[in-house]
Amino acid sequence: MKIAFYGANRVAKDFYYVLKDTDMEVSLCFADASEDAADFAQGTGLETVPVASLPALRANFDMLVVCDFSHEEKEQTLQAMGLAHGKEYQWVEEIFPLFDDVQLNPEEKPMLVW
Repeated sequence: MKIAFYGANRVAKDFYYVLKDTDMEVSLCFADASEDAADFAQGTGLETVPVASLPALRANFDMLVVCDFSHEEKEQTLQAMGLAHGKEYQWVEEIFPLFDDVQLNPEEKPMLVW
């Protein structure tokens, strides 16, 4: 499953770390103008593009995961694009049930849970 993030931030970096050794491939990250997309791309190696390009790139991923501590601004942006929560995008905390049958951290790397 190909996943795209919306949010080039600490939440996305942490979730990317968790997903690295699963069958869920993070293929792309969308960033708001207020986020440091270049720093995020350099730190993760993910292609990071402005959120305005989301409609044109929609065919490149299966699931859009919104990564942020607060959802209001990102939800407004996505709703303005005509996207609906639960259908075209999910909050990062809604994704964890998908891991019920997945062994996280098989290499036993140090992990911090907040």
